[in-house]
Amino acid sequence: MVKIDIITDSKVPLTIKINTKHDYVLDGIEPLVSSVNGWFLLQIKCDNKNSFMINDIMLNGESIRHMIYTGWFISDANEFLPPPITHFEKLDGWWNIVLHTDLYTAYENYLNQINENGINWVDFYANYATYVDFGTKLQYTHYPPSLIKFFETQQGINWFKLDKITELPHFPLDCLTPDVNFFEKIKKIPIDLNSSSIEISNDLTTDNTKIHGNWYRKKWLEGETIPQFIHDWLRYIGITKYKTVNVLRLGPGGYIRMHRDYHDGPHIHYTFGSGNGLLKLSRGGIMARGLNFIGSGVLAHAAVNDSDNDRYAMTIELHDDCEDWLRQHMVTGIYIN
Repeated sequence: MVKIDIITDSKVPLTIKINTKHDYVLDGIEPLVSSVNGWFLLQIKCDNKNSFMINDIMLNGESIRHMIYTGWFISDANEFLPPPITHFEKLDGWWNIVLHTDLYTAYENYLNQINENGINWVDFYANYATYVDFGTKLQYTHYPPSLIKFFETQQGINWFKLDKITELPHFPLDCLTPDVNFFEKIKKIPIDLNSSSIEISNDLTTDNTKIHGNWYRKKWLEGETIPQFIHDWLRYIGITKYKTVNVLRLGPGGYIRMHRDYHDGPHIHYTFGSGNGLLKLSRGGIMARGLNFIGSGVLAHAAVNDSDNDRYAMTIELHDDCEDWLRQHMVTGIYIN
């Protein structure tokens, strides 16, 4: 439970939402008392007839201080205005900020990631990528308990410096995606069940300490001949060299337990098929479906196929000199799930 005060110069009551649900009206006299617990999304409605400034937000009587400058605005026309934005004039839409009901937790998370010393808040969005995770409830319950907890635990809001683009958790890419015929060809490639999906060994080895369930993989190393249709698509989007290419299939209810790819470089990752494949990265939350970048294996991650259908993916491990290509195709935004 948390008591929320919005300190503002608005002349009319404000409409707010907690976790996109329920419209509450704040009259500036009585605070809002919410039963929410943990990380939550606070939204404030803006309309072009009411110009106002948010001066502060108080949680249980304490100021959130400079965290207020991490909020962002989404217009009714789906236009994104990055942080910092606290003054609203002739705008229709919602201002958004991620907070925690325990202000200590929010402070510690924020201050351990954001260097306030000499920071120019006008350039905040140009310097930091923002990831938000509120936890994901899985449909099936047969997964290892640690895997279920990893997906369901809230990671809140996390920031990463953009000057280290290959170390970001993930982000969407704006390249042309493969067509339906491409997917049909992928499905015809013979893919073997990965040895670590067979949970029968009593010996601790590199393979069976990272146990998978119902996971299939076909891998081509640099210099080996890959299928021509994959080769043609990579050249079309500007990838002329790579370390490895993988085609992966995660069967219904399949999973890949938490692990780190210590020796892998940055990846392109494309997910397709009707299966509900979820890939979650520590501090990065769940990656969007479609064509994405995944960082250099520095974060723990795991995957599940929480559905009754196959989930396919193709990954391309890039060389370390891929930064210019990545910056050209990076889709910026607040990465939230």
